[in-house]
Parts: sequence; C-alpha cells; structure tokens
Amino acid sequence: LNSYHGFTDQTLFHPKLIFLESKNGEMVLGAGSANLTVGGWGRNQEVFTFQRVCSNDQYRQIQKFFDALAEPLELELRWRTRPRLAEGPDWQFVHSFDKRTFLEHLMAQDRITSLQIWSPYLAADVPNLLERLQEKSGNPDLKVALVADRLEGRYFRTPWSEALAACIETETLAFHKHPSPPDLLTEITHAKAWLCRAPQGSCLAIGSWNFTHAGTSSFEQRNIEAGIVLNFKRDADILGARIDVTEADFASEQLLS
Repeated sequence: LNSYHGFTDQTLFHPKLIFLESKNGEMVLGAGSANLTVGGWGRNQEVFTFQRVCSNDQYRQIQKFFDALAEPLELELRWRTRPRLAEGPDWQFVHSFDKRTFLEHLMAQDRITSLQIWSPYLAADVPNLLERLQEKSGNPDLKVALVADRLEGRYFRTPWSEALAACIETETLAFHKHPSPPDLLTEITHAKAWLCRAPQGSCLAIGSWNFTHAGTSSFEQRNIEAGIVLNFKRDADILGARIDVTEADFASEQLLS
C-alpha cells in the first residue's frame, strides 16, 4: 500500500467499517469509531452510523476501498456489475484511498466558520494542526471546539505549551463538555466526529478520524482512515458547556508516555 501518498511504516490501519449486502442486492454501509472489541461494542462511548447504499457513486467508493485492500493480497472480490440503485440520502463514503483527502471532502463548502470535533486522541502539536486546518479551510480565523476524553477523568492527551495557551486565549481553540453526561460505566469516550459549519449548511463526518495530523489522512504522514460524511442544511451543534482549562488539565510528558 505504500504506493499511496503519505503511507509509510508509521501508517496505522485504523478504519472501522461494516458492509452488509442481502441476496436481493440491498446494501448498507456502517462506519464510526467502534473497534471489534468488548470496549468498542459495549463499554465505550462511541459513535456509529448506518446508511443505505442508494447511488452508484456510493457503491463505487465502497468498491474502491475494499479493492485497494484486496489487491496486495491477490484477492478478487465479487461485485455486482449493475446494481439497481436509485438516488437517496446525501452522504459520501470517504477513505484514504481516494484522490481527495478527508479534509477536502469535509471543507468543500465556501466560507467555513468553525469545526466542532469529538476525538479521544489529540495531536502532539495542537497549535500546528490548528494552523494547518485554517490554511485548508481558507479561513485564518477558523475556530475549533473540542470534546475530548480525559485521562484519569482529568487530563487531555496533549502537552501544555505557550503556543497552546495562545490558541486558547485568542479563542481559536476551546474545550467543551459532552452535550449529555456519559454513562457512569463508560470506560472511555472513544467517539470521533467532525462537524464543519458554514453559512450554507453543515457537514458531519462520522468515522475513524482522530484530531491528529495522521488521523486526518490529509497531510504528509497519513493513516488509513474511513467514514461517512453527511450533508445537511440545518444548523447543528455537538457541544456541551465550555470548559475553562489551565496547564493543570493537560497530561505531562511522563503520563503521555
């Protein structure tokens, strides 16, 4: 797979997908954050969406993903030559084998104003990632709001720095609580969701993308990621109350290690 741009020996295979097909040719694609583990299916706070495959474009995107995995293993997957599909819900299957990156799909609208992101894992250099997201969006004033899991119920998984403090001070970055309290038995908030807001509508991405450089699969070093991007015109919000953070809320190098 290293013929693809950005894949190296540091690349993680990170998608979480379920593709279902009936004998009658009905197809459903599921994508989200849940791994095939007891935690992923029963103990963590996750996000997953199932969408009926209703267009040939959606079907071709699915083929492209699985064929890319099958080819190096010399496996031949059997696909329907002419599936009977009609136009349906407005969603895209986005993955790292496509020519367009995740951020290019997500930021296809004009005049993007903000990103709301759920991610348990954060970039080691959050200020740099924020700067690159502003460049990608074409908006130097882009605001990013994060709902992130906290180690030991307290520490965000990234180091404190003067640059990070400046991002928080200028409100380029804000941390938020969950919109509703997690179940008391929840082990980790493992959900990954990106809400891109613009005046003409919003895009909600549900998949495997963490708030890291490699996790976006859009820069020099990329993971193999996948998910579903839903388009809708209504205003949306996936944030709880804002958190006032200080240096004490961020993990030490020892704890991160």
